Amino acid sequence: MTSAWHGTVGSRIPAAVVIDGEPWSWAWDVTTVLGYANGRDVLAALPERMRNTVAMPDGNRGNPNWAIVSESGV
Repeated sequence: MTSAWHGTVGSRIPAAVVIDGEPWSWAWDVTTVLGYANGRDVLAALPERMRNTVAMPDGNRGNPNWAIVSESGV
């Protein structure tokens, strides 16, 4: 269960989310900061307990699902 959002990137997207007391970050942010060229490969290599997806519908067309990585997955 999502319990809190923290910070913002741009004007509308939260920078991190707390799920069941554990902080999670956007996978795109993590892979970009760490310098990985292909974030999908990095996510696929992580155990399922360290990656997840959250829906962020913003009223725009397209996929509202965002990949997230747990703090231990970073």
